Amino acid sequence: VLAAAGWMIGGADGPLERRDPVQVPAFVAEESTTRDQPRTLILGGTSPDTVSYSLVRGSGARLGDGELTEAGGSNSHLDKVVANLVAGSGADQGGQLSGFAIRYVLVRDGAPREMSRVLDATPGLSRLSQLDGSALWRVDRQVARVMITPASGEGEHIAVGSAAVEAHARIPAGEAGRVLRIADAADPGWTATLDGKPLTRKTVDGWAQGFELPANGGRLDLTHDAPITHTAWIWAQIGLLVVLVVMALPGRRREIDDDLPDEALAVAAE
Repeated sequence: VLAAAGWMIGGADGPLERRDPVQVPAFVAEESTTRDQPRTLILGGTSPDTVSYSLVRGSGARLGDGELTEAGGSNSHLDKVVANLVAGSGADQGGQLSGFAIRYVLVRDGAPREMSRVLDATPGLSRLSQLDGSALWRVDRQVARVMITPASGEGEHIAVGSAAVEAHARIPAGEAGRVLRIADAADPGWTATLDGKPLTRKTVDGWAQGFELPANGGRLDLTHDAPITHTAWIWAQIGLLVVLVVMALPGRRREIDDDLPDEALAVAAE
């Protein structure tokens, strides 16, 4: 019963098992709780030809855990960004990394030395420290999970304070055609209003959630509702757990003395 409950809660990962969260430096974890909600890209691998990565928040919570919506891991756009980063293209990677709200890049202990040499030579990254064999770089540009991007795509990007999922903040007035960009995967569950008026949803950069902003400013309220299928699955899990607990409860049993004669046993059984 306990094994079944564990499978129900944890899921059946099979051969594709999720790894334990990676611990990041304390100051990086602390910074991830600020209004910008920055993330850390963890790089690893055993050879230059094999690179593993994970996108984490805080001290090591995987993107997709808890209240976060999934924006990494299986994201093909992030796959391409990581591939270009470790290949050493020579281009400024800061813009690509900031699009995923990545402020730090951490290379695991045991990763190929070539990976660190490539990152040292990458424009837009600055090495900060060497910790227990791992290495840490910072992205040299403004990074925030929620940003206001200009209509032309060029010019000043304005950071909007947010929590891990929701955002409730004042938006300044600006040019028409601006876009509110969230560094999370586009999903029908996202809703945004400005002074109570719904904003038009759009997909940005082929994967990120965005909303069209008017020229006027106002009170922004950004929320995300889990799809009904996810909610139903949670309730199904709770129901199954209740059934398992009830089945595990000890039942009432009548004790019969084996020392009694057969006739007495028959009477006792009746």
